[in-house]
Amino acid sequence: MKKKALILGNLDPNLGVEKDINYFNSFLKSLNGGAWNDSEIDILKSPSKLDLQTRINFYKLLNLDYFVLLFGGHGDTSQGITHIYPSHKEKYDLSEEYFKGIAKKQLSIFDCCRDVRKTISESIAKLSTESVAMDSMVSYLTQDEVRTIYHNCINSAVEQDLRLYACSIGEFAQDDDGGLYTQNLISNAIQLSKGNERTVSAITVHQTTSPVVYRKSNGKQTPTYKGLIRVQEDRQLVFCVNPKRNLNSW
Repeated sequence: MKKKALILGNLDPNLGVEKDINYFNSFLKSLNGGAWNDSEIDILKSPSKLDLQTRINFYKLLNLDYFVLLFGGHGDTSQGITHIYPSHKEKYDLSEEYFKGIAKKQLSIFDCCRDVRKTISESIAKLSTESVAMDSMVSYLTQDEVRTIYHNCINSAVEQDLRLYACSIGEFAQDDDGGLYTQNLISNAIQLSKGNERTVSAITVHQTTSPVVYRKSNGKQTPTYKGLIRVQEDRQLVFCVNPKRNLNSW
């Protein structure tokens, strides 16, 4: 299985993206997140346009089975297309379509504003993160076992380009002590991975997270998505794994 995750963050000091980067990195490497190896995860913080484009072009040459992108930072929308601003050091933007076609199966998470070319508003979200620490009294699957389950789910998934957005077009994505959407998405994934199902799909995690973000933002932020939904759960892209050996007791 050839897979890559790119955690891309605009480290504008007015944002809490550094926290999102660390949280998502830790989640991916945890048993809940699929036990990714360090070598499978790249982190780019406010990269130059050349460095980012070089990295994306390199990924396209790898013939990846699966690709995950998490972006945190500034963004806006033009003609219905989301544009991100990857760096606070070099001013440039890239369309979400630029990341299309890196792999036949890919998940892109855009935790950024989608206002129509307007200045981002001041963030108001304050959110505490949740530990992914395991209970020492519980028997868990090994990392290799989790990776096998995760890879089998990717192989079973239909080809798709699923894109998750922290907000709808015309809205602002709140970010202070980490992105409101990203922090809740991961926290919710951890909770869902404690259920009776061995795996939970990205679309399921997103759909259960959306109303939480909407409520916590006082109705100002409505997460949405583009991609397949009318396919059965086991053909969707996996997001988290229940690592407990016995699923019937937590």
